[in-house]
Amino acid sequence: MVWSATTHRGCVRTANEDAILAGPRVFAVADGVGGAAGGRDASAATIAELARSDEAGELTVDALIDAIGAANRVIHEQKVSSGAGSTLAGVALCGSPDEQALVLFNIGDSRVYRMRDGALHQLSRDHSVVAELVRAGTITEDEALHHPERRVITRALGADVDADVDVEHLDLRVGDRFLVCSDGLTNEVPVADIETALADTSDVSDLVQGLLDRTLDAGARDNVSIVIADVVANGDEQLDAPTHRRSVLSKARRRRSGLRS
Repeated sequence: MVWSATTHRGCVRTANEDAILAGPRVFAVADGVGGAAGGRDASAATIAELARSDEAGELTVDALIDAIGAANRVIHEQKVSSGAGSTLAGVALCGSPDEQALVLFNIGDSRVYRMRDGALHQLSRDHSVVAELVRAGTITEDEALHHPERRVITRALGADVDADVDVEHLDLRVGDRFLVCSDGLTNEVPVADIETALADTSDVSDLVQGLLDRTLDAGARDNVSIVIADVVANGDEQLDAPTHRRSVLSKARRRRSGLRS
């Protein structure tokens, strides 16, 4: 895989509460919530745990899940005084070089997209008040963009003793392009424009910079983080893995956290 990434505090915020991890096996964005200091520490702790898992030998799905759980415990222990939490979204290459699986993970409203065959699809599932309303048919996606609770998320790392994280195995093809981003990008740049950029730009570094420039030109009212990873490795044209979604670390909790990202 080849990749590029950036994070920026934007044009309005005085601090950057986002943190990112880009390669070689884990590509992730964490968006801190709960105030500048607490949010920054929460996202940094999240990425630190993921980075440790990426640096230690063969990365397994269980090791990835354990790292997310460790991040949740660190943040939850600090939450009593700071009120901090963090979203998390990303993809990871798990397994040995001869038998790899691509794993998607997310909690909160940071997102993972995949560009394949010229079409962009959101792979992650938003955990937010407006996303629940859209899925219920109460409001439209256009109405969600201006809803007064559009920034309220229903799940986050640190919100509870156990984290309710979605994990999904994906098929992997040479030519796939993955975008992992905080809502600082998607709240400023229309998804249709993001799709056009991803389809038209071949160099990942130029693409990341171009998307950041568009966000800043639009006002960048929030921190923005962008990670782009392209599948270019030699090998089979398609590496199939079971495609399914499961909730891990907590099987029953679906409580609304009321945290703002």
